[in-house]
Amino acid sequence: MVPHSGAPLRPDRLRSLNQPQPVKVACDREGRPLSLIWRGRRQGVTAVRDLWRIDDEWWRRPIHRLYYLVELEDGRLDVLFCDLETGAWYRQRESVPLYAPGGLAFPHPAVDVDDAPAGRGRYADDAGLR
Repeated sequence: MVPHSGAPLRPDRLRSLNQPQPVKVACDREGRPLSLIWRGRRQGVTAVRDLWRIDDEWWRRPIHRLYYLVELEDGRLDVLFCDLETGAWYRQRESVPLYAPGGLAFPHPAVDVDDAPAGRGRYADDAGLR
């Protein structure tokens, strides 16, 4: 357990979990992400693992987003989306490792576990991650 810091709680210091964060994205001619710059660091996109579109809340402020589950050159997965209304790009979720020593760390329907690099286990259970 982490001890309380003693600092007073301030509403202006709170943020929603999983709140989209703006990110710079370089795309190919078809609009697919090739690389991103997050906190001043460039990361290449080695694969798009999944793609989906959300069109929602027509009764309020419409949302039109194109989401990408991307594999980065450091082996992590990120969820990015392009706001189709404004053209702005965002990270929706913190990146997670795709492969851990000995296994697949992030089972996802879009990730074919048979594509795991040679010498690595196929499932998160193999790596003792569950």
